[in-house]
Amino acid sequence: MLKVLLTVPVRNEEVVLEKNIRTLFSFCEKNLADYDWQIQIVDNGSTDRTAPIAQAFARGSEKISFLHLPESGRGKALSSAWTAALGSYDILAYMDADLSADLSVLPVFLWAIRKGAGVAYGSRFESSSSVTRSLLREVSSRVYRFLARRILGIRARDLQCGFKAVSSSAWSVLRERVNHPGWFWDTELLFWAERLKMKVVAVPVDWVEARDQRRKSTVRLFRTALGYLRDIVRLKLKLLRKL
Repeated sequence: MLKVLLTVPVRNEEVVLEKNIRTLFSFCEKNLADYDWQIQIVDNGSTDRTAPIAQAFARGSEKISFLHLPESGRGKALSSAWTAALGSYDILAYMDADLSADLSVLPVFLWAIRKGAGVAYGSRFESSSSVTRSLLREVSSRVYRFLARRILGIRARDLQCGFKAVSSSAWSVLRERVNHPGWFWDTELLFWAERLKMKVVAVPVDWVEARDQRRKSTVRLFRTALGYLRDIVRLKLKLLRKL
């Protein structure tokens, strides 16, 4: 039976964490009987009650674990968790704590890895995908995708969806190159997977932004967009220096 680690990176998610971890746990119990799965909550720098809530889950179930990182950084949290898991799990996956992507596609991600993909990523730009989000975020996502594909040559259709899975063998190679501490981590993951000629599979997802209206996003859209652009240029320059 394949061992699967389902990582949920969190920072100040006290409003939705308890409800959504219960939802994820229940889904896994009902739909992942063919896998030996583990949910891992990775806190990166929370200042609210996120950590105590996560610790209570870990104490209450052997199927849930908790990792605390004092500094913030979603990319750093994922890299730390997945690297520590090498040798113990066959498939490494993650989803954002708000569960914006419909969990029904999780078995599809795992199946794609079982069938030989190095990386499977959620895509909101497929004909079968249903997406509900603000016009501003929709436009900014499409602009970012255009720039990343034009400047970096990435073929992946959705670079930012918070739902991905990798094989442990793929991560053992990618971890040396995918090291951005923040949100650009996802773009790095897909960029290097393609550049190393790994099999990369898009999985159509249904996506609803801010399923719980009480949750306040920590993403500052324009500041994040400028950071993304700098990271794209920085990665491109890094490649040019190596040519």
